[in-house]
Amino acid sequence: MILARRKGVDWYLGGIHAVEASVEYAFSLDFLDPETTYEMTLIEQGENESSFDPSNVVVGQGDPSAIALPANGGFVARLVAQ
Repeated sequence: MILARRKGVDWYLGGIHAVEASVEYAFSLDFLDPETTYEMTLIEQGENESSFDPSNVVVGQGDPSAIALPANGGFVARLVAQ
């Protein structure tokens, strides 16, 4: 399950995968403002269940996104309008 919430022009995403097998989720960012680019800070599970793996990427409306979630894993992301 992936949820998206907005505050002002910035977006927050969260996803959780409560299953005993890993999976890759594909989703579109078609809800973003088409005239704005966003810096997405993504925090995924790291090498083990108590570590984190942050990354940053610039995205726009409709950009395809995919995330690999480990068993019983999750992620959070913040998309800041630029």
